[in-house]
Amino acid sequence: MQLRDANGEERTYHLRPTTTSVYRAVRASFRARAVRRLADEDAKAGTLAAQNVGPEYLDALSEALGDPIYWLGERPGFTYELTLTRVGIYVRYLPRGAYAGDPAKHTLVATYYLPGAYRALGAAGRRGGSVVLRTPGGGEAFIDQRHRKNVYLAYPHSSWEIEVFDPSPGRARRLVVGGQVRPVRAEGQPAPPAPPAPSA
Repeated sequence: MQLRDANGEERTYHLRPTTTSVYRAVRASFRARAVRRLADEDAKAGTLAAQNVGPEYLDALSEALGDPIYWLGERPGFTYELTLTRVGIYVRYLPRGAYAGDPAKHTLVATYYLPGAYRALGAAGRRGGSVVLRTPGGGEAFIDQRHRKNVYLAYPHSSWEIEVFDPSPGRARRLVVGGQVRPVRAEGQPAPPAPPAPSA
């Protein structure tokens, strides 16, 4: 299946299964309430249009949702664009001069709910044309060689699929293999060394 992510990039694989209507309704309702506590004027049916936010906002949103939000950590000279949809949570790194909703391609980390994510990504990685990568923390990632700007990552016993996009082929892979992807709320987890800044 081909879908477009929040960055407008066409993706061949999106492994999130169709959930039941009851689950979607409950989760959308919960997200709507949680987001309204943070941004009343923008919350509609559990979605949040692209807007620039700070690390504290991301932390508070993750706590309110009870869900992890993955990103690359703070990066000097960049602002953080948040988009919340019924499909996933997207954090995009905007360089100076870029704005929320900017159509240009920028580094992006997306978090999707996917029960059995680790096993599902492992199966996808064994398809022809894919490369499987081991990551710090016991994670497993895969890259479709036809779409080398996107890397998909999951950890054992996790219900979350993580996608890292970067407009420079190969950079998303370096970020994932280098252990730069982590949840906003990573209590007690030391921050990894900062890599070169995300590409504009």
